[in-house]
Amino acid sequence: PELRCKALSEVIAVAQQCRQLNNMSALISIVHALLSTPIARLKRTWALLSEKNRKIYLKLTELVSLKQNFTTLRRHLNASQLPGIPHLGVIL
Repeated sequence: PELRCKALSEVIAVAQQCRQLNNMSALISIVHALLSTPIARLKRTWALLSEKNRKIYLKLTELVSLKQNFTTLRRHLNASQLPGIPHLGVIL
């Protein structure tokens, strides 16, 4: 579980970098992969995750939430600086 926790922390850091670079397409892909059943069920691994990384992960999941047709993500995209890579599902 410790090695998995380290890998999970690295993936969360990559997702955070994607957010900072306005690469919403990659961010959504990473967060939704972390939300998938095979990853989400790793309870011992998630339990070892630091509080800092857990907070970052929760903020990222809120940002890419499907609630109200990506309202939070749309607001973020409208307020962000260009250039950026938007999520295709939000544009269409």
